[in-house]
Amino acid sequence: VTISSDGQLVASGSVDRTVRLWDATTGEVRATLQGHSNAVESVAISADGQLVASGSQDGTVRLWDAATGAVRATHQGHSHAVESVAVSADGRLVASGSSDGTVKLWNLATRAAEATLLIGTVVRNLSFSILGQYLIADMESFDIRSLTTLVHVRSNSLQRLLISNNWIAEEDEDILWLPPEYRPTRVAIANGVIALGFLSGIISILEFKPGEKTIQ
Repeated sequence: VTISSDGQLVASGSVDRTVRLWDATTGEVRATLQGHSNAVESVAISADGQLVASGSQDGTVRLWDAATGAVRATHQGHSHAVESVAVSADGRLVASGSSDGTVKLWNLATRAAEATLLIGTVVRNLSFSILGQYLIADMESFDIRSLTTLVHVRSNSLQRLLISNNWIAEEDEDILWLPPEYRPTRVAIANGVIALGFLSGIISILEFKPGEKTIQ
């Protein structure tokens, strides 16, 4: 599950092989995107809200037009399930992490894989830094300004909101305890909004205000 940068659109992937787009305000389904041949493991929305990326157990990455639901491109190259996807802020690159132990960077203009990172383990969370110079893979970061020389950099200085030991936490500070019925299988965070996805198919949306340490 993921949220658009303006907080208006939620995208979710499902074991029923579909991607659904939801109105974050009304909770209504805007569109159901079909095309994957296996469960959808991950979704991402571009910064301008026009593109949705999805990764599936079928090993492919699909790019969708958020307005029409049409498929823009299908990327193949992973040998196993695609567990995570992310779109760079400038809309130039899509990253995909797979259970084959690699992360691939796809150029949206050429539709080709520009680089492959050998991680050696499953990457379940991917994101680009705001300026696009770093790719964050789980708790590690990589300098991608030169795609021919990908340099690993330390990420312990990157502040983040996360789910840890059944708490919503900001770095080392626990903010909100999650009771058993509110423990998600997928989490997305954007602009202080947290989306929690559950196996039941339900999505809960919370507004986080760091300065006030409150959640609505």
